[in-house]
Amino acid sequence: MKIRSRYDWSDIKLYQIQEIDTLPDYDSKLDMMIEQLSILIDTDPYEVKKLPIEDMVREFKKWEFINETPEPKAHEKIKVNGVKYKLVDFDNMSLAQLVDIEEYVSDGIIKNAHKILSVLYLPYKNILSNELKNYEPNKELEEGLKSLTLDILYPTLVFFYHIVQVYLEGSQQSLEKRIDKMAPMMTQKERKQLGTLRQKLRIELEKNGIG
Repeated sequence: MKIRSRYDWSDIKLYQIQEIDTLPDYDSKLDMMIEQLSILIDTDPYEVKKLPIEDMVREFKKWEFINETPEPKAHEKIKVNGVKYKLVDFDNMSLAQLVDIEEYVSDGIIKNAHKILSVLYLPYKNILSNELKNYEPNKELEEGLKSLTLDILYPTLVFFYHIVQVYLEGSQQSLEKRIDKMAPMMTQKERKQLGTLRQKLRIELEKNGIG
C-alpha cells in the first residue's frame, strides 16, 4: 500500500480524479473515505479497511487539498507517449474544435477532461516546426492524457473553465461574429453543425441568465 508523509497534485493522475468523480453519495462518511483512499493510493478498498480508524483519518487528511481549486495556469506544452503537443490559441480554434468542446463540456468537464484536453492540445507538424497540425479527434492522445498527473493538467483545465465562463458571460456577440466569419467557407455538413452550435450556445447563455 502506497503511504507517504505528504502528497500533492503530482501524485494524482487524471483517471483517478475521474474515478472519484463517478463515486456515488455515500450515507456513511467512512465508506466514502475508504473508496476515495483506495483510488488515491491505488489499492483495493479491502486493504484500506485493514487500517486502524485513526490511521485512516490521518491518511485521508493528507489528501484534503483535492477539495481546493488550483490557480488557473495554462501549461503551453505537454508530452504524451513520447509525442510533444502545444496548447492551441483559443481565439483561433476551428469550428470542429468548438463543436467537440461544446459536446464534451455539456456532458461533464471532469468526466470528459481527457477529451477536452485532446482538443486543446495539438501535435507539431514536425520536430523542426512550431506549426501545429490541424485538429482531428485523437483517441491515442485521449487515453494517454488519463495517465498524466494533475499538477500539469488540472491548472490548465481551470484556466480553460475560466475562458468558457468569459465566453458565456460576455462574448455572445463576439463568438457569433467569429462563427459568421467561418460560415462562407463551410460545407453543408458544417453549416448544419453551425446551426446546432448556435442553438446550444443560446441555451447555455439563457441558463446562465445571459442573452
